[in-house]
Amino acid sequence: SARPPFFPSTRSAVAAAMGQDGATRAMPSLMSHLPDATTEALSTFEELPDCTYETSRLGRTRGQDDPACECTMEHGPAYACTDESGCINRLTQVECLRDVCRCGEHCANQRFQRHAYAHVDIIKTPEKGFGIRACSDIERDEFVFEYIGEIITHDTFMRRMAQYKEEHLVHFYFMMLQRDEYIDATKKGARSRFMNHSCNPNCYVSKWHVGRHVRMGIFAKRAIRAGEELSFNYNADRYGNDPQPCYCGEPNCVGTIGGRTQTDVVTMVRKISELRILREERSVAEVGAPVLVVSQFTLYANTAHDGGARPEGYRAQER
Repeated sequence: SARPPFFPSTRSAVAAAMGQDGATRAMPSLMSHLPDATTEALSTFEELPDCTYETSRLGRTRGQDDPACECTMEHGPAYACTDESGCINRLTQVECLRDVCRCGEHCANQRFQRHAYAHVDIIKTPEKGFGIRACSDIERDEFVFEYIGEIITHDTFMRRMAQYKEEHLVHFYFMMLQRDEYIDATKKGARSRFMNHSCNPNCYVSKWHVGRHVRMGIFAKRAIRAGEELSFNYNADRYGNDPQPCYCGEPNCVGTIGGRTQTDVVTMVRKISELRILREERSVAEVGAPVLVVSQFTLYANTAHDGGARPEGYRAQER
């Protein structure tokens, strides 16, 4: 059969256009000498195969129908719903569904559903704690892992931030999924939670539509060698009074993790306590009245893209 026309990957084109942020990069350092710490790391949280949802309404796509692309098996399985075949679903970051796609089991656009993750393990770094290491070479734009956790509301996010601080947890693992919805991988999640921040990362986060749900995937920003540590730009708000030092070691390192804004957790806890009191008083005085919501005290501040590497939300983490 004839070779189909070549359609360049939209994501590749965007990455090529936006990824030139002026940062210089020497040959990437390898972490092959560090021992595998996967067993130790997995003992620190409950591993989930997929995201769980606080309510059935969370994580839903906005009016997305069951997508059916126009791909066929005319040019063979190597071109079944790939970037090169021009699959409309893949180009618009929508996964084909198993019962809908005409390419069936040959469809290459079901990576979230099939858990088609890159081969990685977990290491323990000298300064950054646990991290994720590539066990084999990873191609540019290849799917690395899904960011998995508990999908929660903004109200629950606020309460958990205060709760985790009271429990003296060292690390927070949050990522915004969409407006007023968050992925919390602090106590339940996947090994992708251990991916560290870098000011010049080799991965990026991208939002995909999979059936009726929105999901966050981590993809390779460039070709990655086996033995490299995987990283992405947290673009995080800073929690606490002191900035958290960045140990990425890149030539363009800004020295701290997160944006220019910061949130004082002590103040946040006080505000939540005040809201609880107001809520209790209001429920007694005005039965059926709208409940005062916590979302008026917004913590996230910066969700802008930078160099094509920033997620549409953020992961907030204390180091």
